[in-house]
Amino acid sequence: MVLASNRRLKKNSVTFEVFKYLIDYTGFTPYLGINLSYNNIDFSEISTGSSINKNFKKVSPGFTFGWDILPGKTEHWIVLRTNLRWYPLSKFEINGKSFSQNQIEYNVIQAVFYPSRFKNNQLKK
Repeated sequence: MVLASNRRLKKNSVTFEVFKYLIDYTGFTPYLGINLSYNNIDFSEISTGSSINKNFKKVSPGFTFGWDILPGKTEHWIVLRTNLRWYPLSKFEINGKSFSQNQIEYNVIQAVFYPSRFKNNQLKK
């Protein structure tokens, strides 16, 4: 007999990241960095005869690799960014079973806004 099961995982994160640009090749600027992520994980599983609802609040370190597309050598306040984030130590346990969260997160094109650069640009006018 096979028991039916319904499993749900919801994760919200806030990440602090520091990085170093490696080179600037005509506006293409790859970088490497480290990050620290605060995760709020809601896990629920409903199966025949039982249910589990757990909430985890964890901090996980990780690595970042990405690149910015800079339209020029000036202090632009909006840049386009693509990156990969990896959290190798992210996991949680329920009833002795370990669930790994060491996924690679791939963010395709993001628009990054720099408020200080915007303010400096406005002061120059």
